[in-house]
Amino acid sequence: VVFISAVANAHSADLLPGNRIIAAASHLEDKGDRLILFDIDRPEEALWSDDLPKGHGAVWDESRSLFWALSNTDIRSYTFRDWASDRPSLELVSSTELPEPGGHELSWADNETFHVTTSNECWQYQLETHTITRHPILGGSAQVKSISSHPDTGRIAYTQGEGGNWWSENIHLKDPDRSLSYPGKRLYKCRWQSAMPGARLDSQAAE
Repeated sequence: VVFISAVANAHSADLLPGNRIIAAASHLEDKGDRLILFDIDRPEEALWSDDLPKGHGAVWDESRSLFWALSNTDIRSYTFRDWASDRPSLELVSSTELPEPGGHELSWADNETFHVTTSNECWQYQLETHTITRHPILGGSAQVKSISSHPDTGRIAYTQGEGGNWWSENIHLKDPDRSLSYPGKRLYKCRWQSAMPGARLDSQAAE
């Protein structure tokens, strides 16, 4: 275990430079709806936080030195301020409104593009132009909770809420199409884990 801290209804987190980690906490009374920044060696102390309504996405973009976050209604980018100090913070750089509410997934499609999902649709977001277009493969799919592109092959794995629930018993793959079934499980997110030999699919998920 690298880091553990109490973050209400956390949906995503990512490692940042300088031994820091940031989490997106979603709606839960007055403890959620926030971005929260920590030092990995001081998990009991939040270094900084800011409003992020129904926060779901957190992605560090090393090539652009930007941090990206997904709220219920927009995609935001941030830059660092006073990062070498004991009181670092993030400063908003841009905000792009989603085509509909319900921002849920924010993940890499490639170096220039994010996968994005909302309540009733899947999208792609172009980082340089800040434009959002219907997803070329999963467009029209509702309640998609996660999309992950294999870093070498680009093959997509995704989870989709089933029976009106937030969870799924299946992980779906595209090109070629296939489903991995886990009866009785409540799968939420899936991610390709490329650090392992053969780049296996990591199906460990929140229940």
